[in-house]
Amino acid sequence: MHHSPISRPKLTGLTAFLCLLLLPVAGLHAQVISTIAGAGGIGFSGDGGPALGALFSNPISVTPGQPNTIFISDFDNFRIRKVNLLTNVITTIAGSGTAGFTGDGGPAINARMRNPGDLVADEYGNVYFCDGNNFRVRRIDAVTGQIRTVLGGGGIPYGGGSAVAVNAGISYPNALAMGKNGEYLFVALWPSSYIVRLDLSTGIMTQVAGNGGNDDLGDGGPAIAASFRMPMGLAVDPDDNLYIADAQAHRVRRVGTNGNITTVAGTGTVGYTGDGAAAAVAALSGPTGVGIDPAGNLFIADRGNNLVRKVDMLTGLISVAAGSGGYGFAGDGLQANSPCVQLADPHKVRFDDAGNYFISDQSNGRIRMVRPGAAPPTSAPSISIISDNSAVCSNTPVNFTATAINTSGTTSYQWKVDNVNVGSNGNSFSISTLTDGQVVSCVLTTGSGCGPDLAVTSNELSIDITPQVTASVTVEASDLVICAGETASFTATALNGGSNPLYQWSVDGVNAGTNSPTLVLTNVGNFTRVTCTLTSNAGCLTSSDPVISSEVVIAATAPFDPSVSIEAQFGPFCSGSMAYFGALSNATQLSPVYEWTVNGVPAGTNNQGFSSNSLHDGDLIRCRIILDPSVTCLLNTTALSNEIVAQINENPPVSLVVTANDNELCQGETAALTAVAANAGTGASFQWIVNGNDVSGATSPVFSGTVRNNDRVSCRLTPGADACPSAVIVSDPVNFLVSAPPVITVASPEIYISAGNSAQLPVTLSNDVTDFEWSPAGLLQSATTASPVTLPLSTDQVFSITASNAAGCSTTAYLTVKIYTDLFIPTAFTPNNDGINDVFRIPPGVNMELDEFAVFNRWGQKVFATKNTGTGWDGTRLGEALPAGVYVYQLSGRQSQKKVYVKGTVTLVR
Repeated sequence: MHHSPISRPKLTGLTAFLCLLLLPVAGLHAQVISTIAGAGGIGFSGDGGPALGALFSNPISVTPGQPNTIFISDFDNFRIRKVNLLTNVITTIAGSGTAGFTGDGGPAINARMRNPGDLVADEYGNVYFCDGNNFRVRRIDAVTGQIRTVLGGGGIPYGGGSAVAVNAGISYPNALAMGKNGEYLFVALWPSSYIVRLDLSTGIMTQVAGNGGNDDLGDGGPAIAASFRMPMGLAVDPDDNLYIADAQAHRVRRVGTNGNITTVAGTGTVGYTGDGAAAAVAALSGPTGVGIDPAGNLFIADRGNNLVRKVDMLTGLISVAAGSGGYGFAGDGLQANSPCVQLADPHKVRFDDAGNYFISDQSNGRIRMVRPGAAPPTSAPSISIISDNSAVCSNTPVNFTATAINTSGTTSYQWKVDNVNVGSNGNSFSISTLTDGQVVSCVLTTGSGCGPDLAVTSNELSIDITPQVTASVTVEASDLVICAGETASFTATALNGGSNPLYQWSVDGVNAGTNSPTLVLTNVGNFTRVTCTLTSNAGCLTSSDPVISSEVVIAATAPFDPSVSIEAQFGPFCSGSMAYFGALSNATQLSPVYEWTVNGVPAGTNNQGFSSNSLHDGDLIRCRIILDPSVTCLLNTTALSNEIVAQINENPPVSLVVTANDNELCQGETAALTAVAANAGTGASFQWIVNGNDVSGATSPVFSGTVRNNDRVSCRLTPGADACPSAVIVSDPVNFLVSAPPVITVASPEIYISAGNSAQLPVTLSNDVTDFEWSPAGLLQSATTASPVTLPLSTDQVFSITASNAAGCSTTAYLTVKIYTDLFIPTAFTPNNDGINDVFRIPPGVNMELDEFAVFNRWGQKVFATKNTGTGWDGTRLGEALPAGVYVYQLSGRQSQKKVYVKGTVTLVR
């Protein structure tokens, strides 16, 4: 299979010649590539003759055996072949060339196999190979030449864990690796992606990685829980870590000795990136083989990129070891990673003990070998640089010159400082901004003709840069404050003064003293100004001009006489309250000791302030300060303050007490509070406060009014001017608990019954009722229920119920039972004004709510209507008497809360 190569041009005859000229010489240990087997065609030939003339048909794998021996899997020729590297003679050691499965227990040369794949050899020369399409791993004995199966071919499908290897039915064996000391053989299976370890002494195979799934999961956890897409290459390093090339996942993963798995190379995305960076973030393309060099570094057959890439296991960085990325065959005799070297589907890479590695260059039909330490061609381009100075001051130009040899085509120069590009394209370079330790180099780029231009790096130069320095001088005085007329000494300290600095002192602008870093002055006056000028002879100075110190000013202090005065803060003071006094002194900065006295008796502490709550009117307060005798220029060490006569108001203290008649009320009750003030003085005033707000007009000592639950009532007293203290006092608040009364719900306040019957009184009690009482209780069947039944009644009766709760709040409700007369309507009336049955009406005594009482003549005309039960029809209409006869009446309304509708006839008799 061919993968897209790295974008590098293919080799031609001319470019092969140029590669010899332009091969980079990047290190002392060049690695030269050559072909050791295969003529490049497809077929089978060459046994018994030179290996370089032999033909292969898909040489898929190669492994070194005993010294100077390699073994090759000739995949489509169904053979295992051997090359003696001393004689370069090739022979077949296993396989008849016919596909099939035969020969176990007999000579390997007569056996049949199907597409032999990866192979390894132990230290004795025994060869193990994957007989892929026979689903076996087989062994060729180095001494007897006999062949046998060591894994697979059994009838028990393998699904992980441990098993007898020859009894197991396995999937396609894809890769092999010989374990440390040759005790174990590691085998990669696919597509049931297990990695197993075969104990060669017991024949037991054990799962070491893979869970049989086809994915690339599990990093950071146990290897046996991980999955692979297509494991195609195995290798074991000197520390017994196992490396797995997962071709379809484009990764190389490692199983550590702790059994956990991690990715060491590849991002999982196919491509080609990352050279010079961490291998874990590089892109690979179908890696099919891995090898470990004697130093423990990892080499990867990056098949899709036509490269062999190296991972430095100390740094984790990846680089190209062999190939240029171009697909083809070219570059033998050159450095292995020359841009002129081409590979075609490199499938496996394996190392011998000498550090040589072998590449199965599959689609070229060749086996390639890379020898470390071989001398590269002598005509490679190179570049060297020199400087015109090896030591300079900073910010001084340094000039560099480059000399290049063996260049070809277009040549360019790139100067670098600490590997950062600087300067322009030319063989000379000048810079004045170098700092000590920075390294200058130059990269020569010259045409190669077989890929990107070759770039070689020069030697590195580091110039000793001495930083430029600035001279300075500072002056310190023995004492900045002295007494007038005393002696003062000064010391100059030079920075970057060199080996022989010069000093010039100046006092009040006039030169003084000699060339010395010290100066002594006698009889120093106040505000004497002293400076020193330094002339430095240090190297790399930013300026050669003399530098002047900062000015030191000496304060020659005049004799000092301390003083102190005291004053009262506020006052006059109330008896028993705290009185405060403060001391003012001109010696505060000298930290004096303060001694306070009351009536000549020591009081207070060493503090600039004094306070007392036990003074009496007329007490005498004084303070004395004491200074440290060692303070210079003192005339006296103590000073006594003025005297203050204490003004103390001896009146008793003001007090305020607020009481409430009751602070637990029922809703609607009035709260009453009284404020009692003592010693409030003349003109004291009150102000009542509810919930922090002044109550308008509430300025007497007594307060009454309605309050709500949780209201807080307090009183503010403003004492008179002669009270002590005269400050405003606010009483503690009285908290009120106002309870809601019980709720009595009456379904109907009026109940209608006929005479001689009983009525139920419909009442519902709520809001925490604890007790209730009916009146008159004697007219009830039971007065202990909320909705009792009355005794039979013949007259209207009013009942009341009073309910109370736990807070002592009560509510009263009333119900009226009314007696109504059954409705009887007369059938005739005579309006003759004799006082007997003159009006047709509802009989007196009938209790009802009347909607309408109406009379109609025989034509349906309404001749009378009323809504008053006491009004009747007198036989007229609009004041005119109607004729005798039969009339129709109808009556509607409610009686005892029941709807009443009556219709009938009445006879008007004249």
